[in-house]
Amino acid sequence: MNKPDRELKMHLNLGQVTLIDLVEQVERKEVLINREYQRGSGLWPDSARSYFIDTILEGYPFPKIYLYQIFNEMVNRPIKEVVV
Repeated sequence: MNKPDRELKMHLNLGQVTLIDLVEQVERKEVLINREYQRGSGLWPDSARSYFIDTILEGYPFPKIYLYQIFNEMVNRPIKEVVV
């Protein structure tokens, strides 16, 4: 079996980012939302969406958001994508 020239390894970094920081990173295009593999719209009923927004505003914990990061050589900086 041939080995690839460069082995790819997954590294996990656990951290906490505020929702405001995440939104700002999306606005600065430091975090991308790749629509090809995101859930479609309309999956949550209005009541569930409202409850989730209330959860955020009240400061209660909510499920983790996973990001994939790769170094983009064209712009010479890391780029992150929202996975879940």
